[in-house]
Order: sequence, then C-alpha cells, then structure tokens
Amino acid sequence: MFNKIRRLKSESRSKELALYEIVADELEKGSLSKPLWVKAIANSKGNDSKTKSLYIKYRVLSLMDEEQLQAIRRDQEDSGLLELTRLIEKARKKNSNFDDLALLSKKLGIITKGTKGFFKDKWVATDKDGRQISFSDSDRFESYLLNIFDSW
Repeated sequence: MFNKIRRLKSESRSKELALYEIVADELEKGSLSKPLWVKAIANSKGNDSKTKSLYIKYRVLSLMDEEQLQAIRRDQEDSGLLELTRLIEKARKKNSNFDDLALLSKKLGIITKGTKGFFKDKWVATDKDGRQISFSDSDRFESYLLNIFDSW
C-alpha cells in the first residue's frame, strides 16, 4: 500500500514538472495568458520578479485545472456512452420498459411523446425531417429505435 502511495506521489510530481516545462516554453515564446499576467501584477505590488514568479504559479495551477476539467468531461462522455450501450443491450433483449425507451430516444436525439397505457403504450416520434411517426406499442417503437441506432 505504501509503495502505491509513493508511486502516485512520484507520478504527480512528474506531471507537475511537465506543466512547469510547458510554462517555461510559453515564457520563452512570449505566449502569456493575459488574465493570469494581470492577476500576477496585481498581487506582486509592483515587484517584477515576484510578478513572474506569481504568473508561473498561477499558470501551472491553471493547466492543472484544465487537465482536471478534461478528465471530468471524458468521464461524463464515457458514462453517457455506457448508459447508451446499456439501453441498447436492453432493447436488443426486448427488456426495455417505458422509461428506458424514453431515455434511449432522447440519447438518440429523437423527439418523442409516449403515453403509458394499461395494456399497451403509445408513442409518437418526430424524425429529423420533422415527420411524425406513430407507434401503437412499445415493441414497435423499440424496433424503430434500434434501427435508428444501427443506421448510425
């Protein structure tokens, strides 16, 4: 367990050093983030060397934030894809319930209106050309959604 913690800390330090290298390259090229530079000036009280030091600190933190946000977006995209996959698998097994079909149609970008019936559900889908298609039961609607997915 301690080895794992040491390894994670080492990886973290390596990533941080890589970010400092990116900032050093940006400084050499004169490619600065104006908002961060202004923030550094405001917090350095006119001390030029402190301005540069603060800018480097702020820019590294900014890059860390960007990296975290990208990871969050990837996780969200992955979870959305997993959800779509789960819904498709249920539909292929003819195991979808009313809510599953409503969510699947939404994920496929199909505007639908479903009405729960005592014995049968009814669906109206609007295709990409604006035409409305009615389905007298969920099985037919489910097949329609699978055809849409398969044609992607």
